[in-house]
Amino acid sequence: MENNEKNSKRKQKKVRTPMESARNQIRGAFAGAMVQIVLTLILIVVSVGGVELIAGLDIFALIDVALLVILAILLITLKSRIAAILLLAYYIFSQALTRLETGNFTEGIWMTALFLGVYLGGVLGTFAYHKIKKQEVQGIQTEAVHENQENNGNNENIEG
Repeated sequence: MENNEKNSKRKQKKVRTPMESARNQIRGAFAGAMVQIVLTLILIVVSVGGVELIAGLDIFALIDVALLVILAILLITLKSRIAAILLLAYYIFSQALTRLETGNFTEGIWMTALFLGVYLGGVLGTFAYHKIKKQEVQGIQTEAVHENQENNGNNENIEG
């Protein structure tokens, strides 16, 4: 009997709340930004060392890294919708620019699609997160109003 219970518990999937799903999407976008930051830093070091893997990549690409770090921090700490949108827009812009400069539109397309999906998930996650938070706040305020009305009604009955 114990084995059946253990097996049924293993088979049961943990149901995620909408808030958990939103947070996971935000964490995924943050992780994507961290991967992009590390890859960019590696490419900068290699490029400065004399091996040019990507045309035009030099020490000034550290500005890109700084921008990504700032947006990633804002995304994970504040769940910033603006940061999520800017990460997605920046990625699209940088990919388009790189592909136009190199003339190679198909190389790395799967990685590009993966990052686009992760960043889009971050945008959707931040919007869902703030919508859920707003609903929670409104729910708490509504409960407080109802409690206040009930307390006022009880006080009137006591006084009357």
